[in-house]
Amino acid sequence: MVRGVQRSEETERLILEIALAIGLSVASVAGWMANALGLPGNWLAVCLGLSCWWLAGPDSRLFVTTPILLLMIGLALAGEVLELLASVLGAKRLGGSTRGAWLAMAGSLLGALIGLVLGTGLPVVGNVLGCLMCSALGACLGSIWGERSLGRPWEHSLQIGGAAFWGRLLGTLSKAILGTAIVLVFVAAIWLHAL
Repeated sequence: MVRGVQRSEETERLILEIALAIGLSVASVAGWMANALGLPGNWLAVCLGLSCWWLAGPDSRLFVTTPILLLMIGLALAGEVLELLASVLGAKRLGGSTRGAWLAMAGSLLGALIGLVLGTGLPVVGNVLGCLMCSALGACLGSIWGERSLGRPWEHSLQIGGAAFWGRLLGTLSKAILGTAIVLVFVAAIWLHAL
């Protein structure tokens, strides 16, 4: 009788941990998708990993080890650095203004939201591509507007806008690639233990 109750409890715990693993996997992918909106989606996956490291004991199937957590943090930091460098250095290298940089960030966020709406025809892929492209276009237009509002000539403003476009696009792609690695590491860590 005791053995049957113990098996039942183990089965219930396994089902619960698999359900949690599914939920954590979906949440980490949602975080990855948030990168296209310019949100810190990679850090959501890191927070999920930190939660599994902190709350799940080493005997749990959902436990994330310290080396895995440190790898996730390192990848997230690298993603932030690459995004920042790509976004800022391109326009600044060509003499872009601070106002242009601020308006490029605002335009990027607005563009990402517009891209999210425009990309809904093709679920997930359309949303991500829409956010990515419209975010880069928004950065370009915001940067041009910022430079023109300071009286800079069209040629210069267009060059700065082009640099903002490519910087935003490459920065977001770099962050998304590292985000993919974060999600894969996290999902592999929890599923290898959950099975």
